[in-house]
Amino acid sequence: MNPLDLVRAEFPATVLKRQIVADEPRRLERWIARQAEGLRVVLLVVDEQAHADNRLFRRYRGYVVKPFSAWSGYTPAEAHEELLALHATFEHRLPNGKVVTVRWRTHLMPDDIFREYIRRCEDWLISEGCVLPARKQERVAS
Repeated sequence: MNPLDLVRAEFPATVLKRQIVADEPRRLERWIARQAEGLRVVLLVVDEQAHADNRLFRRYRGYVVKPFSAWSGYTPAEAHEELLALHATFEHRLPNGKVVTVRWRTHLMPDDIFREYIRRCEDWLISEGCVLPARKQERVAS
């Protein structure tokens, strides 16, 4: 296990005037106080815009995260993290035949894994009673 995984966290933020402004500053402050005080950390910057243009990512944010957030009372960031915790583990076969469990982050998922993750999330949300909006192509058909 990578020791960095033990203290990994994501905090959506915007860079303004050469400063990082967290979307949820209190959540970031709590995490630092509980998990990272005194640690040296690595800051990984990922441009969300790269995903914003991706049809799969828009589907995930609009048809999975947004309704789950509204239904559960979680913020969108919390809803995303909860869905990852519940549904982003996949089995992977190593060249030696051993099967290991891998927990993916959405920005690192290949499209086929991301599609499967979205399907798992949608199926689970429907089974829990969360109403998901009809997709645009479904609205045209009705």
